[in-house]
Amino acid sequence: IINFVDYEDVSVTDSVGTLSSDKINSIGGTYQMAFITVEGDTVRVKLDGSDPTATSGHLLGSGDTFEVYGKENLLNFKFILSDGGSSATLRVTYGYFG
Repeated sequence: IINFVDYEDVSVTDSVGTLSSDKINSIGGTYQMAFITVEGDTVRVKLDGSDPTATSGHLLGSGDTFEVYGKENLLNFKFILSDGGSSATLRVTYGYFG
C-alpha cells in the first residue's frame, strides 16, 4: 500500500531544477516515492544526480506520468525545459510504502 502524504507544483525553467529536499526528507516511511505528471512543454530529466540540458536527458512530454522510487533517487532527480520549451510544470505527489 502506498501512503501519499504531500504534494507540490514545481515550475520547470531553462535552469536546472530539483524537487524540494524539505518535502523529500519529511516523507517518512521505509521506501519513499513520488508520482509525477508533466504539464506544458517537454522537459528533460536525469535521475543520477548529473545535470540535464535542453538536449540531454530523458524526454518527457505534456501528460506523461512517471514514478521515482527511493529517497536517494528523489534527491538526485533533476529537470530542465527541453530545447524550444517556454513553460512546464511538474505535479508531484510524495508517498511511501508501508
